[in-house]
Amino acid sequence: MSKDVHLSYLPAAGGKRLLCIRIEAPERLNTLRQETTAAIGDAVRRADQDESVVFIWIEGGGKKAFCAGGDVRMLSGNYRKGEKESVLHFFTTEYSTDYAIHMAKTPILCFAHGIVMGGGMGILAGCRHKVLTPDVVLAMPEVSIGLFPDVGATWFLNRMPRGCGRLLGLCGYRMDAADACFLGFGDRVVQQEDRDALFESLAALDWTGNPERDAQAVDAVLAHFELPLEPGFLAEKPECLRKLALAPDPVSFGEILLEAGKREPRLMEASKTFGSASPFSICLTWRQLGSGRHLSLKQAFCLELILAARCLEHPDFHEGVRALLVDKDGAPVWKDSRPEKVDPSEVRHCFTPPWSSLHPLKDLPEPALISGWS
Repeated sequence: MSKDVHLSYLPAAGGKRLLCIRIEAPERLNTLRQETTAAIGDAVRRADQDESVVFIWIEGGGKKAFCAGGDVRMLSGNYRKGEKESVLHFFTTEYSTDYAIHMAKTPILCFAHGIVMGGGMGILAGCRHKVLTPDVVLAMPEVSIGLFPDVGATWFLNRMPRGCGRLLGLCGYRMDAADACFLGFGDRVVQQEDRDALFESLAALDWTGNPERDAQAVDAVLAHFELPLEPGFLAEKPECLRKLALAPDPVSFGEILLEAGKREPRLMEASKTFGSASPFSICLTWRQLGSGRHLSLKQAFCLELILAARCLEHPDFHEGVRALLVDKDGAPVWKDSRPEKVDPSEVRHCFTPPWSSLHPLKDLPEPALISGWS
């Protein structure tokens, strides 16, 4: 068991049990290491096979973050030391865990507070019940470090209102609670201070062991604690989102976003992120989202493992980690200066598997999804 994951089984009515999974690495904003995601995945799979466990609660320790993503600084360092297999194993483990959360029959609730990014979004996206606190900030900022939006983003970004997936994936757009609920990353907003009372109310439910009935009972409890929520920023910008969805290429997308940003400060921030991101990552993500529109969740994860392995071969990933997380000078020197300068053959190469054997995720079961996405 990873020291970064704390498991507790608590008694519930009728001799049933609830499992609480807490990520305990607040000193690094609960970033995920391989042993962390492995422990979460193992716990979810075991609980899902245990008839006495009727509910799973996932949360992050500390005050600042549920989970700020994967430990990419460590990944870059290991890769540069020649430990390529261990890095591939990290992504394989993370994607398998995210998939297990999506697939679980047992209702899973994610109680997300503070910063939720990257790998934290992957955990949240798969949960049946997505509960956010008012201070939450969610984003997929991978293009800023030479990567791409992963952890199932090929699948869930393509299931959002038109234009939103591009805004999140290409710009690292930062969602508040209202935006997140509009896009499907949140079901309810609950005060952080109500966490204990909410958990105690859930434990007191008359659990049946029937996942659908129990999920409905959980929804009823959540409705008692939820805060009223006004429409978010994105919900009120359908015309802008439509224009972003119709952009024929990354350059046009950037121009449309810049023009919109002149009227909306939040979109100007997204435009600045787009302009400073890795041009290679922009082009890769553009193709990823376009070619992945009709993929199943399993197919999306299989594609993302190929993309992740290839991204680590590209200099932009290591330069992005250096500039943002190691030296922290905020001035990455990308291989290409603009998206139109990126060689299309480099992007196409990222869609070719780097292994000659069977795909490492080939044994993922086919989905029967109940995580709340249409």
